[in-house]
Amino acid sequence: MGNEIDWKITLTEFLETKRLRFRSFEERDLDKVYEWGTNQLYNQTAGFVVLSSIDQAKQVIEKYKQRPQTFALELKETGTLVGMIELNERGLDEQSGLLATKEFGVLVDQKFWRQGLMNEALAVFIPYVFETLNQRELWAGVFPSNTKSKQMLEKFGFEFKYTADYSAMGLPKSYNEDYYLLSRINYFEIFS
Repeated sequence: MGNEIDWKITLTEFLETKRLRFRSFEERDLDKVYEWGTNQLYNQTAGFVVLSSIDQAKQVIEKYKQRPQTFALELKETGTLVGMIELNERGLDEQSGLLATKEFGVLVDQKFWRQGLMNEALAVFIPYVFETLNQRELWAGVFPSNTKSKQMLEKFGFEFKYTADYSAMGLPKSYNEDYYLLSRINYFEIFS
């Protein structure tokens, strides 16, 4: 396929790449989480929660600390928090098969855009999902205007499947989201 991504996975006590370390969120991340939550850019591009106080940011960090598949992404060299990646359930119904299918979301701090950090993170994260967690499907939702994220997903073999219209759900904010899928079968066909 001519893919230039190195799919070798480095698993020790945590996931890491050449430049990044995956870790749990910590109290030291408070200022950055608050910054993300008070900047509309991160809500508009990554769906990050809108925050109006430091206390709300503390609550977000506590929530993230409870989720074993929510990772802070830090630069190994400096320890700087540059983004996050999280894996979420698509449903808990065993008979529907949803336990073997997950959805992930990402956020990269604007100061670190266009440096290839998320490509680097996904090159480790995707094999982790299929080879370590043994998932059958990996989904990603992207706002329709986020063409860079769509291109990144397609580079990793994700295929567009449908657009969800959330305006019909009675949410305070109505929006559409495009959903992309990478199946376990396609992952192994493309990157074995």
